Amino acid sequence: MNGYELMVLFGPDEAKEAKITKIKKIIEDADGKVEDVSDWGVKDLSYPIKKFSKAYYLLFTCQIPPKGVLDVDKAVRISEDIIRYIIVKKEPGRVKDLKGQPLSPAKPDSTSQSKKVETKKISKVKKTKKASSAKGSGGLEEETKEGKSK
Repeated sequence: MNGYELMVLFGPDEAKEAKITKIKKIIEDADGKVEDVSDWGVKDLSYPIKKFSKAYYLLFTCQIPPKGVLDVDKAVRISEDIIRYIIVKKEPGRVKDLKGQPLSPAKPDSTSQSKKVETKKISKVKKTKKASSAKGSGGLEEETKEGKSK
């Protein structure tokens, strides 16, 4: 199971305990376990969402199997009383299991490893106008960084 945080916003007039119970049930139906529920209270929104200028914030810290995240996402999305939500996967080093032991970090994906790219040193080329040259480069002469003409 992976560690996730689920932030849920709903109307400020809604019954808080009923919403907590409902979301816990959604997570448990997806074979997940709720570790912690943080009550952030009622906060002003930056802009009105579904005609609400304030919302009640709840943060759920939980462990959900990868297949269960889609079930939680779908159930929360179709819920009419939830204004906004976001599900974020927690970093492996910062996630602890229900016994308080750190979870083992995820195995690195071979495609995500960066490949070393060789860089070549390129000398800067400065172009100056040569007044006396009518033929050749159209009056331009290349000069390297050291000041030598080509």
